[in-house]
Amino acid sequence: MPIPQPQSVKQAVSCGACGSTNNHKLLDPLSHEYVQDGIRSTWAYTLLECRQCGLGWIDPLPDNEMLQTFYPQSYGCYAPPVVEGKSLKFALAKAKLSTDSGLLSRWGKRAAATLIEVISGRTISFTLSVPLQFPTTATFLELGYGSGSWLLSMSQRGYTHLWGYDIEANAEGKQRLEDRGVTVSSGLFLENDYPQEYFDCIRLEHVFEHLAAPQAVLEKCHRLLKPGGALVLSLPSKGSWSFALEPRYCASLDVPRHLFHHTEASVALMLDRAGFSGVVAKSYPVIMVLGASINNQLGDKNLPKVPVMFFQLLGPIYRAFAYIAGRGEFMTVLAYK
Repeated sequence: MPIPQPQSVKQAVSCGACGSTNNHKLLDPLSHEYVQDGIRSTWAYTLLECRQCGLGWIDPLPDNEMLQTFYPQSYGCYAPPVVEGKSLKFALAKAKLSTDSGLLSRWGKRAAATLIEVISGRTISFTLSVPLQFPTTATFLELGYGSGSWLLSMSQRGYTHLWGYDIEANAEGKQRLEDRGVTVSSGLFLENDYPQEYFDCIRLEHVFEHLAAPQAVLEKCHRLLKPGGALVLSLPSKGSWSFALEPRYCASLDVPRHLFHHTEASVALMLDRAGFSGVVAKSYPVIMVLGASINNQLGDKNLPKVPVMFFQLLGPIYRAFAYIAGRGEFMTVLAYK
């Protein structure tokens, strides 16, 4: 009689934020189709969710070669830049966290910026406001510069010590930045050499959710920042109603490009482990993302979609309700070394 052989058991997957192995499949099966060397192929994966901190992530995580297939030349980060350094938006972002020495001037600017923010229904994020509090001699690194719009806008405002990194720098975007004196790098961020304790501020604008090794990136950013330096992030929030309604229809899900789906708790845990302090994370609502998520679900069921105008009219009410509840489609995060 043959001796039974032990069955291979898949090793439990640990959460990248809290380390728990208590997770479950949130969406399964999922697949990504791509063409490589003229051959069409399919890559299968699952979306897992941690029951402890709420972090979501795709399993398995892609290697660098697979990662490249997620970003065709038509992807938004390759679009022409929009330079708006002297725009009202940048002026309001600077005023939102004004550090004027005069108390009345400081709080007056902050109050005016906040009022305009509420009336317009637009959120001024930490990623835009915090860097503008630094002098023009400060040194910045934008991790994932995309089209280069922010770096070009900061250059227009007189900032001269600007660095940018992107996983695949397109030739036009790289040339535009270098022509303005921006130091540009690409390749694998974790393998690139940068001066230690050199940067005053590092910015990740809708980039953190795309990183295959987010914890390692945070730890490297901590090493690159000067003592007291700031890290600012903007990213989708998994704690939104758009996600809670039905994850597969959420307009900001964007799998497999979004490798991780963060909650405020998961981001705070990862920042703490990387050595950051003074973490402030705030979720903010975007009614059009909720509207797109609802219409995605209605369209899949062949039901009439809700007119965009309806969501626009509900915007102020939804914004107030979401702020009271502390939930929103996106979050903005500030942390210090």
